[in-house]
Amino acid sequence: MGRRALALLLQLDAACEAVVVLGQATKEAFRSHRDATINHAGLPLVGPEAGARILGEIGDTTGLGSPRLEG
Repeated sequence: MGRRALALLLQLDAACEAVVVLGQATKEAFRSHRDATINHAGLPLVGPEAGARILGEIGDTTGLGSPRLEG
């Protein structure tokens, strides 16, 4: 195997390991977030990866207050 190919494989291996480490960190951070239980209760089939992404898209909703029904 050529030196360039070996160097590329080493870089790919490091990138793959980083993906695993970041995935684990994401799961841990999501599970410790105060809204994680709300997210799982409202969306029972959403795992920690998708739940963290949804939480990141929606953001912190604690300042919004409770919804009121008009009518």
